[in-house]
Amino acid sequence: MNKALLYLTLLIALILVSNNTFAQKEFSGTFTMHILTSDKTDKEIPLSWYLQSKKEGGKMAMQIMDDQLAKGVNKRVIFNPSDSTWLMLMGVNKIKQGTKIHRAAMFRDSTESPIYTPLKVKETKIINGYQCYKFTLKTKKNISEIWVTNQIQCNIGFIYKLLRHCGMIETSARKGDWYRSKYIKGMILEIHSQNLVTKEDYTMKITDLQLAVTKKELLDTDGYRISVIPEGQNCGVQESDN
Repeated sequence: MNKALLYLTLLIALILVSNNTFAQKEFSGTFTMHILTSDKTDKEIPLSWYLQSKKEGGKMAMQIMDDQLAKGVNKRVIFNPSDSTWLMLMGVNKIKQGTKIHRAAMFRDSTESPIYTPLKVKETKIINGYQCYKFTLKTKKNISEIWVTNQIQCNIGFIYKLLRHCGMIETSARKGDWYRSKYIKGMILEIHSQNLVTKEDYTMKITDLQLAVTKKELLDTDGYRISVIPEGQNCGVQESDN
């Protein structure tokens, strides 16, 4: 084997290793989640997320980007899998209140065994600059197309299950059943679903995706008066089958 061919072979090998390493990289950064349905009573309210890697602490913070935010009303939720707690925060000017809820059951619900298996099809497209692969999923109630990139590792289904327990978000986030499918390695960037009975459309999109970016202000609890609800007390929204 001549030197030129040897160098080319080594270069290709390095590229493949580099791509594989990037594909397995655990997500740490920020993104915005948009949930929209064809139901006119549902409001599209963007959700700003900041996720830490497990090495950084593993916390997940979500801020509700509704019209009240512009008026100074700050509503956030901080999920902490390490101690099975979620912290709901609301701040209006100098008034800052929070409720810390111990809900190990919520985290157990979010890691329940999947009941659906999506099917990969031969179709790709670019979303947010990432190559995405199409999967389809048909259940008794919904038919969905799921777009996934294998360049980032982030379990959006797990995050979505946690979100569905939160009473601060719109009812649109409690529609569909795609999140109960088997985990697809990578990161879901887009979902399109239709209810087979009502014909209602549902869309979930991830935008403003930024790796290795921190939003420490979403984890800030300074100045908040926080009450604690112990494990076992009824709180949040119970999971439902829809």
